[in-house]
Amino acid sequence: ETLIPEQGKRIQAGAKFSKAKLLDVTQARDINSVAKILNIPKITVNDNNRVQKQKQMEEAIIASNIPSWMFEGSKFANFARRKVNGVYVDLPAKGGLYYGSKDPAYKKALALAKQNNTDSGVKPPRRVSIKKAFTKEGQQQGQDNLKALEFFGNKLADAVAKGNMPIEIASLFVSSGYQATSGIIKTAAPFKYLSKNFEYGTIPKQMKGEKFREEHNPPASVIGATLIYGIATNNMANIMPDIKKNYHQTKLSKLDDQKLDMAKLDATLPAGTTISDNPAIRLIEAGIDVNSIVNYETGKTIAEELGVSLNPSDVNLDNIAEQNKLLKDLILGEGEYKSPQAYLND
Repeated sequence: ETLIPEQGKRIQAGAKFSKAKLLDVTQARDINSVAKILNIPKITVNDNNRVQKQKQMEEAIIASNIPSWMFEGSKFANFARRKVNGVYVDLPAKGGLYYGSKDPAYKKALALAKQNNTDSGVKPPRRVSIKKAFTKEGQQQGQDNLKALEFFGNKLADAVAKGNMPIEIASLFVSSGYQATSGIIKTAAPFKYLSKNFEYGTIPKQMKGEKFREEHNPPASVIGATLIYGIATNNMANIMPDIKKNYHQTKLSKLDDQKLDMAKLDATLPAGTTISDNPAIRLIEAGIDVNSIVNYETGKTIAEELGVSLNPSDVNLDNIAEQNKLLKDLILGEGEYKSPQAYLND
């Protein structure tokens, strides 16, 4: 039995960067849709393929020198045990590769990964709490986490390209890594912006707890799908710079988070956009007032960063709608408005 199936051999040769294919992947709503678009063999784990995938994981860890923090960062142990007739058994819940950190197969894989721990100069990612998000320490950790994500993506892409890891296993690292709150994909996004004011929304789920949401932009699922695209086509060099530039978190008012939900942009980017576009387009398409969201480091609003802003006294629903129309044209390079700030001032 070979480590890489025939499909993997075809993919490892790489492919030219395709904006159209990346657009399709960006709009995919789940991991199976991503796999179908990219012609990747079955990624998801079930009772019929689990043992085979566990074996492939062990072989890939050895062949690709995967360090333990990468294995742990993908949160393969997060699926927990299955319940059968009211009793927990030593089998993973649906979709799980392992039933937890006590699973003998998990322990074996982790032990193999620990043998690859060397000083690569990359610090293992650590989740930044909201309390520390906008502190010097939290900001530095955010940058360290982004570097870890870069290492993670490049390591997987290199492993697949060299034939040391099946594309399905590399994709499993990514898909498991973005589903967990403490997984590497969500952890990697540094905090960059925060709302000026925090308010509840008007629907039940947005009217309880804290008045803000730790909002990933683009959503972590989009980053996951984009990474899988980069790995499957050997185009990580084309997408990683955009991930480093555009992926971040915002301490966002729940009133604005509700607008993302209502625009059906809670888990995706607007149609026609990818990680290469300024992710502010997602907020703009949802009708959010970008004069109300501030860059922690610079003190500028998103509107000011984009060069099309409103004076505080001019902020109202009609002007925000007009401003967002101009900002959309600017971000997407449509060129309808040659001097958007002047147009807005008039």
